[in-house]
Amino acid sequence: MKIPENIQKLMLKYILNDLLPNEASELSAWRQLSAENEELFQEETDPEKMRANLRRMFASKAIVWEKIRARYPLPLPDLPVEKPPPRIYRFLRVAAMVIIVVGAGLFFILQKNNANRIEPGKGRAVFIDGDGISDAVDEFQQGFLTGLAGARTIEKENGEYIIIAEPRSDVIPNKSFKLYSSRGGEFTLILPDSTPVWVNAETIIRYPARMTDDSSKLVIAGEAYVEMATDRKKPLLIVAGGMHIRTGGGRINISAYPGEATKATLMDGSMSVQLDASNPWADSVILKPGEEVQAIDGKLFVFQHADTVQAAAWKHGRTYFKQARLETIMQAISRWYRVDVQYSKNPPNAAFDLDLQRQAPISIVLYKLQQHGVRFATKGRTITVVVP
Repeated sequence: MKIPENIQKLMLKYILNDLLPNEASELSAWRQLSAENEELFQEETDPEKMRANLRRMFASKAIVWEKIRARYPLPLPDLPVEKPPPRIYRFLRVAAMVIIVVGAGLFFILQKNNANRIEPGKGRAVFIDGDGISDAVDEFQQGFLTGLAGARTIEKENGEYIIIAEPRSDVIPNKSFKLYSSRGGEFTLILPDSTPVWVNAETIIRYPARMTDDSSKLVIAGEAYVEMATDRKKPLLIVAGGMHIRTGGGRINISAYPGEATKATLMDGSMSVQLDASNPWADSVILKPGEEVQAIDGKLFVFQHADTVQAAAWKHGRTYFKQARLETIMQAISRWYRVDVQYSKNPPNAAFDLDLQRQAPISIVLYKLQQHGVRFATKGRTITVVVP
C-alpha cells in the first residue's frame, strides 16, 4: 500500500517533533482508519527499520543524490561526506529524515552540511556609545558601556537575551542610553520602571535612564513590542518613524524600519498618535484595541480590523504572514537569517501565507514558499528570487 504524500509529510514532522495540533489530529485520524494504516505508521517510524534502510541507501547514495538533483532543479550542496554522528539520537533523526524525504520528495531536508546551513537569529544586543559607535566594539568596551548604563544582562538556556535597565538617580535629567540589535538578533529590555520591551532584529532603541518625570520617552528605529500595565500612572511617549505615540498602558507593536511604512498596532489598552507633536494642527488619531495606524505620505490611516496575530507573531516566536507581499516576507527573512535578498526581475504582486516557528531552518522557510511557485537560487548568504 502506498502512503499518501500528505501523510508522508506528516510522518516527517512527527519524527521532527514539529507537528501542529491540527496536523497531529490529521495523522491520528489516518492511523485509526485501518489496522493496515497503523501498521504502516509503526514500520515507517521504527528505528531499526530506519537504520537498515539508511544503510542500504548509503550503499548507493551517489546515485540517489544525482536523481534528486535531476528531479529538483534547485540549489543543493555537494554530496555530504559520511561521518558517524556523535550520538545515537542524531543518527535516528537523520535516518528518519532521509528515508521519509526520499519517499515524499522533500529533498530540502537533506542539507546535512551544517557549515553551509544558514541558521536563524538568536538573542543578542549591543550598547551604543555616545558617538553612535556600535561596530567593532570589543567585549571589554561592551562590558564597560553596560556597566555605565547601570544595566544587567541575563542569557537564558533557551537563548533569550534580557537586559535589565536599573533605575538611575545619579544621572542628569533626560539622560538616555541606546541599544542595538543587529540582523539576526533580538532581545528583551526591562525598562527602569519594569516595563518589558521586546526588540526585533536590526533595531535601535533609546530609553531614559530614569522614568520619574511626568512622561518618559522611547525612541524606536526598527520594531519593538511594548507591554505596559493598563493602570499606568505616568504616560509613555514613543517616537517612531515620525509618529508620536502617547499611551497610558496596554500592549503595542511598533514597526518603523527605514524605507518602510511606519505602523503601530494596539492589542489592548489605549493610545493616541500624532505626526508632529509640535504642531497642534498635525494629523492625529485615537486608537481602540484591535486597530492599527499607518503613516503613509505624511498622513495617518487607521485600520479598524487589524491582524494583531501577524503584527506580534515575531514576539511569540513565529514567522507568520497572511496574504502578504513577497517583498514583505523576504525583508523579514533577510533581517532574521542575516541574508541578502535580490530579485532576477521585478518581484511578483501575488500575496502569500506563511506560518512557521521562528527557529525553523531557512531551507524549510524557502521550501514553504516554493510550494506557492516561488523559486530561489542560493549562493553563500545571498538568496536570489528567480522571477519567471
